[in-house]
Amino acid sequence: MSTPGLRPGAAALLVVAALASTITRAQDALPAPDFVAHAEEVAHRQLFRGLGVDARVITALAQGDFAGAVGSLSVGAAQGSPPFNIALIRLQHECARIVQSPTVVSPAQLDKLRTDLPEARATRIIAVLDAQNEYTRKAQASCRNSRFDLRRIEATLKQSAEQGDAVSATELARYTGDAARREAMLVAAAAKNYAPAQHALAQSRVMGVQRGLSTENVASIRILLKQAGQTLPLAKLDFANCVAVGCDGHPADAPTAAVFGIDAARDGEAAVFPAMMRMPWRQRLKPEELIAWQYFGDRLNEWGCAGEGYIGAAVNFTQMLGQLEKNVRPDVVAAGKQLADRYWTDFGERAKKEQLCD
Repeated sequence: MSTPGLRPGAAALLVVAALASTITRAQDALPAPDFVAHAEEVAHRQLFRGLGVDARVITALAQGDFAGAVGSLSVGAAQGSPPFNIALIRLQHECARIVQSPTVVSPAQLDKLRTDLPEARATRIIAVLDAQNEYTRKAQASCRNSRFDLRRIEATLKQSAEQGDAVSATELARYTGDAARREAMLVAAAAKNYAPAQHALAQSRVMGVQRGLSTENVASIRILLKQAGQTLPLAKLDFANCVAVGCDGHPADAPTAAVFGIDAARDGEAAVFPAMMRMPWRQRLKPEELIAWQYFGDRLNEWGCAGEGYIGAAVNFTQMLGQLEKNVRPDVVAAGKQLADRYWTDFGERAKKEQLCD
């Protein structure tokens, strides 16, 4: 479930042991502005993963100082640093989104939150939403004062891509309207074993198959996703979902899909938890296991690991756990909660590290 009009941006660090029965009291949590600052820091760590961006830049962004962050990155970018140019491209697109983001929520939307969610969770989400709106207003003003030298950035990015830099080629491919050129750039970058390029190329080919536009290189989809999944949890999940439905022409294989899907859950991949509820490999999980993984994901979300996706995830976990627990015996629910604690002990640190929220 999602609430129309609500920006899915806000994160928190509520410390919860269970969702419905032991939701954290508001007084046990850090102030909402601190939660939002943490969420933004996590979101920007994830945005700049692998680019070597200075922690001070990420701290500035967590405080809404986009102009300062752009200024700092521009110094390195002017010296021809591909990672800094890539960071600036991503910030420019983020600023464009932020400037258009609403900062006002209607009373009807707030009433819906209070109606649909347990009181403690609704109260906390609304407080975080208010703090997120304050952050957005500050970020909007700072974005308007940011100066992006887009011509220079694009020229530098093209030069780096032409010189064989896989990271630059993959980034440039995202903004290229020419499908053939985009494919060529991704093929070249994927050939250098750059996981994001392998993932993007596989996704592009899956879309081609789904739209009936192309059946070329279908056999490569599973290979590319499996290779990318060695370092990218989202690619690991996409591999699981592909195998589950036979998206690449192979017969569906739910047992194999479940192995990779569960491993993506151990990595804390946010998209895996709703996928568990709808993909065929769900049938390979016992009811208590499915409940446990949803509690595991909820706890990660309360650590801020979903970054700006906190609000949507918090609402979705409430709904998913409500559905699951309504249809099983109380002893199964209890077993699921106990198993969730074990999962957290075994995989919590791994997931936080993978999601850059440790």
